[in-house]
Amino acid sequence: MQLRGERAGRVRSVLRALLVTGTSAAAAVTAVALAPAATAEAPAHAARAAAVADRDGHLTPAAEVSTRSSSGGSRSGDFTGDGVGDILARDARNGQLKVYPHAGSYSGTATFQPAVTVNFGWGGMRWIGQGDLNGDHLADVVYVDTSGVMRVAPHSGAFSGTGTLRAGDVIGTGWTINDLIFTYDFNGDGLDDVLARRAGTGDTYIYFNNGGLNGTATLQAPLLLLSGPVGIDVDQSMGDFTGDGVPDLLFVQNDGVMGIFDFMANGEVGETYALGYGWQTINAITLSDVNIDGRPDVLGRRASDSSLMSYTHTGTWAPTADRTAFTTLRAPILLGTGWNINNVIT
Repeated sequence: MQLRGERAGRVRSVLRALLVTGTSAAAAVTAVALAPAATAEAPAHAARAAAVADRDGHLTPAAEVSTRSSSGGSRSGDFTGDGVGDILARDARNGQLKVYPHAGSYSGTATFQPAVTVNFGWGGMRWIGQGDLNGDHLADVVYVDTSGVMRVAPHSGAFSGTGTLRAGDVIGTGWTINDLIFTYDFNGDGLDDVLARRAGTGDTYIYFNNGGLNGTATLQAPLLLLSGPVGIDVDQSMGDFTGDGVPDLLFVQNDGVMGIFDFMANGEVGETYALGYGWQTINAITLSDVNIDGRPDVLGRRASDSSLMSYTHTGTWAPTADRTAFTTLRAPILLGTGWNINNVIT
């Protein structure tokens, strides 16, 4: 099988070194990213950054970043403090930000408890995600407003309704140049990093966490992670689907193919594998270890009936010669109905 729009991306050697040797990101990138502008690229990518800047200068950003994008994979999302990932959502009817706590067991429609409102007035945000950016093992809310300012609302330390989150702190500006944003602890230092795809390109960048929340010094300068075809992917997120201890890039193409990019396969080139077809019928996607087995699972909302479904990891990674890995995810299980009331699910 040949995936349409085959990813021609190449893992940058500095990033591979981080994964293989555990070298700190700070040692590899010293500049601080105040904004995701291409001019902030590390010197090794200066020529590439200039070309991106030329394209970005003529972009008209979409009104809202894709809300299908996962924000923290299966490594973050714990709002209640029980060590299990919860679902963060924005109510489309009133802009309320709310959390669906995990019940502590994987049991179909009883897996998630009723929603708890944690804040108000989020209807105008361009993008909302979650991730542990300060290393306290609790989920913080990361968000971008319509002007492109990125903020983090840190967890207060207690899951207590509207007292769950502290006030938002600005950590960057200029984020309207991206049409996909998500978070993941890419280098395994216990702090979630931010990843983003530049609008109008197939380029995905990583902004390493600089050591915790510290205003505009929170994120390091962006590094080019992957280059790929333009306009192919409608979703990106991260999780270790192959079981090799290294995160993989999960993506969904606009033709409904879901696949992963395995950074460790085939030398520095990496490899693409298909996990399944028909994902154009799913209009919201996030990752969470919903069955608490240590592996990333896919949660998806069906467009046809607004049901939230779980596609749990089988624990098997056995790609075939034609680069399909259809045994990776199990058949879907119903988690809940009526999820069309939310226009962000993460």
